[in-house]
Amino acid sequence: MQRRLHEELGIQCQCEEIDSFVYHHQFNDMLYEYEYDHIFIGSYHGDISPDHQEIMETKWIDFHELAQSLKDQPDIYAVWFLTAAPKVFEKKKFN
Repeated sequence: MQRRLHEELGIQCQCEEIDSFVYHHQFNDMLYEYEYDHIFIGSYHGDISPDHQEIMETKWIDFHELAQSLKDQPDIYAVWFLTAAPKVFEKKKFN
């Protein structure tokens, strides 16, 4: 996981796994996702260098602002993130 974090964002930090989940989503007749995802959390202070072949967009956002955005605009987030983010809020008591 930490290797991918560095490859995709240019970040190196210690992370701990706080949860995992399985999700299935059908986007259309030809495109499905069925994944076992792990949720990691870590602390990082510094610049990021996203690999634009891997990542479309990044944004720093306050947890309370993110929680509100998930309620108001869930369609702007990746399907898996709609499951993962509330698990982070629950485990780390950000709400």
